[in-house]
Formats: sequence, structure tokens, C-alpha cells
Amino acid sequence: MKRISVDIGGTFTDCFFVWDDTYIEAKALTTHHNLALGFNEALDLACERAGLDRGTALSGVDSVRYATTLGTNALIERKGPRVGAIVTHGFQDTIPLSRGRGYGEGLDYSMQQNMPAAERPEPLVPRALIRSVKERINSAGEVVASLREEDVRNVVRELMDAGAEAIVVSLTNATENPVHELKIQEILLEEYPSHELGTVPVLLGHQVSGRKGEYVRATSTIVDAFLHEIMFHALSQLSNNLRESGYTKPMLVNHNSGGMAQMNSTDALQTIHSGPIAGVGAAEHLANSTDIGSVISTDMGGTPSTSVWYRRAV
Repeated sequence: MKRISVDIGGTFTDCFFVWDDTYIEAKALTTHHNLALGFNEALDLACERAGLDRGTALSGVDSVRYATTLGTNALIERKGPRVGAIVTHGFQDTIPLSRGRGYGEGLDYSMQQNMPAAERPEPLVPRALIRSVKERINSAGEVVASLREEDVRNVVRELMDAGAEAIVVSLTNATENPVHELKIQEILLEEYPSHELGTVPVLLGHQVSGRKGEYVRATSTIVDAFLHEIMFHALSQLSNNLRESGYTKPMLVNHNSGGMAQMNSTDALQTIHSGPIAGVGAAEHLANSTDIGSVISTDMGGTPSTSVWYRRAV
């Protein structure tokens, strides 16, 4: 087995190099302006210890696997574009209202009980960047109220004039019939052709999440839009760097499901916590293979730290 596995965090870039029976670890500082530089430094150090050059290693490995906390860090630090959202009329307050547990999500039980001191997290999309259009599709996917194109053109112009750098379209029951979401995307690209829109992404709720609930689907799509730019540039840098160095196979990206997929089959949303989750999978494997039983897995990074207790079923 020949494999290169790399985790790029907010502080360090770690490389684990497997070449037949040789196992090598290497570490370099993460270079945020160009992630490929830190990647190459860690890989070159691993190759040097293995007595290989980078080109030989990349042309000979079975796969290059990539995990990261970049998306997680961007969410924690709120480093992302201004996202605008288009929703069904009457649902424009769903996102800022969130859910009842939104006040205490992620806090311990005692703090969740202290409602007078509770502060609702700031939404990624402010109310000023949410617009609604009159349309309705029922739960059977039937068009009850048709979309009015002029309404769409107006809200699109308003969002772009307000400085939106990414657009999310998440309409009620779009998972049953996405015709209105697709039409809004079509109109948006008519109003702002790709050469004018530049790299501003347009994400449709039904394509990001198959969940029926409007709030869950909308927030998933918003997070995906918020992370789209940083992950697109990061993955593109790494992919181009690998190609220039002689690697011809697909680069596999670790997902927060514990699995992985090729870069073109990966959404930014799927990379959140992918690094720590890979560590949990490794802890589970070690616990089962060594008959330890219960273990605590800790991932200590420069920005987030994660601890997970794993208990093996008896």
C-alpha cells in the first residue's frame, strides 16, 4: 500500500506517508496565502525521510487523501462572504428566528437553563439580506402559485445592490419540485451573466440538502454558500499543485460522514469537522483492534479543539 494523507489545519499541516512497510509522519506550518506551499513542505520532509523525491512519491502512490478544519475555522471566526437569501414569501423570518434551542445550542445544560442571560447566535445571513418571492408549491410537488419573474428580478437586484457576494435560493417544498428554484437561478444569471457575476456562487436548497424542513435545508445551504469560496480556492490550489507535481489520480477529500469522495463530488458543507471526525474513526479502529474498549479521542488544533468519548458495544 502506498498512500499520502494530509490534514491542513489553521496552524499546522500534517502529512502521514505510507510506502509499503514504511510509515512516516511530517509536519509544517500552514501557509494560508497558498496552502500548497505548506502541503509541499510537509510532503517533501516525509519524502526526504523515506529517501524519495516528491515526483516519485506522487506518481507511485495509490491515492492522496485530504482532510481539513478550514471550513470549521471559517465558521468559528466568521470569515466568509456576505450571503444573501431568497425564500418563499412568508418565510423570510424563519432563518433569523431559528429554533427554540438556538439559544443554547452547544452550551452545557446549566447555561441552557439560564434563559435571561441567553444570547442567540448571530445568523450568517442578516435579516437585511433576506428577500422573499411570491410562489408556492405544495407537499405533493404541485404548483399552487406561480412564480412572478418581475418579483424575482427585483429581489435579485436588491440583494446584489446590498453587497451580496453569494446567493442562496431555498423555497418551500422545493425538494418535491425544484422548478421555481431553477427558474430563479436562470433569471439571476440572465440579470448578472457569469462574466459580470464573477465567482459569486448561486446555491439552490434542493441541490444541497434533501431535507424537507425549510429551516434545516435553508441553513445547510447558507453554510455551504458561506464556505464555498474558501473551500473552492483551497481545493483548487491543492489539486493544481498535485497535477503540476506529477500526480494523475483523483484527490480524495475526507467528509464529516467519516467517508471520502473525489473533489468534484464534495460540497463545502461536507468538510466541516472532517479532520477531527477522521481522528475519531482512527480511535475507534485502534480501540477495536487492540481490545481496549472505551477510549477518549482528542483533537487539539490551533483554533478548535474536539474531544469525543467512544464506547465499544459489548
